Amino acid sequence: MEAAVVLMNLRQDDVVCRPARPHELAAVAELRWRWVQELYGTPADAALDEFVPRFVAWARETESSHRRMVMVRDDVVISMAWLVITQRHPTSARVRADVG
Repeated sequence: MEAAVVLMNLRQDDVVCRPARPHELAAVAELRWRWVQELYGTPADAALDEFVPRFVAWARETESSHRRMVMVRDDVVISMAWLVITQRHPTSARVRADVG
């Protein structure tokens, strides 16, 4: 468990990688929207000011399964990542152990 804690709070010079805080969700939403814009062009289904509150609501609803990580420099969110927690699919070894 100690290794996981260390990984959750990495520091490189003035950049910190850590779990996102609730007040940072709008910044995470904006980064997500801008990432889609950069890859595919401006999203036609939602303007940024419409997307952010919907995304923040979704992020709050899914916090038990979606871990939000951010990189922060001087209290500014500069990057984000998500870790999704799901049940693992069966393998042949697990199926034999469950059946046997």
